[in-house]
Amino acid sequence: YVENNLAEKTIELFNELKNPADVNTILLNQMKLDDIQSSIPIYLSAIKAVSQIGDCSKAQSIVKQIPDCLLVENQIPSALIDLWVSSNKVVSNLLLL
Repeated sequence: YVENNLAEKTIELFNELKNPADVNTILLNQMKLDDIQSSIPIYLSAIKAVSQIGDCSKAQSIVKQIPDCLLVENQIPSALIDLWVSSNKVVSNLLLL
């Protein structure tokens, strides 16, 4: 992008890459717009990214997008448990401050 004088696009992409949860949210939304079906690895990646930053609102947004048929897979519930534990730790630490 820099070589093609697209500095604004370069800055925009860099800012998106700084926050993995935002990148996953953007990708999930773009997939919906393009009518691409998500899969377990995609949802697991999104859950992991949100879990790392402990963002409860983004977590809820991603969970609402997961089809019920995928919620029965062992990996998704396990990742969600990790997500809720991580989110609660972040909230607890913030309350201590």
